Parts: sequence; structure tokens; C-alpha cells
Amino acid sequence: MNIRDYWPISTEELSIPTWEKMLTMRLQTFQGFANIEKDRGFIQPKIHIHTSQGQEVIRMLCFRFLEEVGEAFESGEDDHYYEELIDAFNYIVSILLLAGEVPTDLAAKLTSVCIVLQSETARSMEKDLTPASIGWMTISLGAKLGDSLRNRAWMNNSQNTFVDLDLFEFLLPIFSFIICLFPDFKTFYSYFVAKDSVLQFRLRSKY
Repeated sequence: MNIRDYWPISTEELSIPTWEKMLTMRLQTFQGFANIEKDRGFIQPKIHIHTSQGQEVIRMLCFRFLEEVGEAFESGEDDHYYEELIDAFNYIVSILLLAGEVPTDLAAKLTSVCIVLQSETARSMEKDLTPASIGWMTISLGAKLGDSLRNRAWMNNSQNTFVDLDLFEFLLPIFSFIICLFPDFKTFYSYFVAKDSVLQFRLRSKY
């Protein structure tokens, strides 16, 4: 079972492309997988960003994001390319959902982002996945975000794990870039819904 079994999505599914619907779907699907992973010591269904464990989950999700971006870069087919970009987007948005963003509030922020992305300025943005753009995202997540996360797993002394960072504002350029790699929002939405259907099938079938 893969994305080709669900894409293109039906006209009915495409008729209501809202961020709130997408984020609610993502939260439900991600928590389904997180409830499986938590018993194996990996992703947790809920985290607190100001704890050591929560910060390690964020690091794990950042690596998974970069892994999917790399797979998209190496893909030779449009369907596979867009599927991997959706996987990457899902991991990065899950950081916000796990850190406490409510789908309704996050949807309002992302709706504003999409309005900005339709502007003349945004149309001039780089819209190719290149080694340079992957390097920029790697440095942003691995160095800048990583340095903001205060947990040091090796440290014996007590640590102050408070994170003084607006995660949404920090991740906004990456969100915007990933969305701009799609021809338009409807294409982005259609691949998102199709991939969510694949993931829901995997949960139901205990894949």
C-alpha cells in the first residue's frame, strides 16, 4: 500500500482544503504512531519542551525531517518526490503539535502564512530542493535549533532546560519553503490527504 493507491484524491475530498482539517488529521495520525513508539522508547504522544526528554524527541523529529528531505532530493519521480516532502512536512509540524500547539490556533497562523506565500515577493522565492537549501535547513535545525535545546544527555551536573524560543517563528521559514516546493496549495493538500490515508491504513492493518 502506497500513495499511488490514494492519489489523486476525490473531488469531494479536495473541496474543503483547510489547515484546521489537515492539522487535526495529522495530530490524530501522529499520536497513533507515537502510542506505538512510546513503548519502544522512541517518540512520545505528548512532550514538554522544557524537559530533557521532550527536547530529545524534538531532536529525533528534526533528524527524521531531514531524512525525508534527503529522500525527496534523490527521488526521480514526481509522486515519490511529493510524498517525501509531505513526510518531511508532517514531521516538522508534529514538533509544534507535540509541543502544545492546538490545531485551531496553529491553523490560523498557517492560514496567514499561505496568504503571504501568494504575494509577489513570495513568488520570487527559490522553489527548488537543492544541496544548498538542504544545507540551510540542516544548519537551521541541527545547529541553531539544536543549540537552543538546553538538554545535554552526557552532563552530570544539574541543567536548566528552559527553552527561550518561539518554535513557530523559528520553523516558519522551513514551513514556507516546503509548501513552496509544491505547484500550488491544492496539490500540497491532495498529497497530504493521500499520504494520511496511507498512514491510517498502516495503523489499522498493524503494518
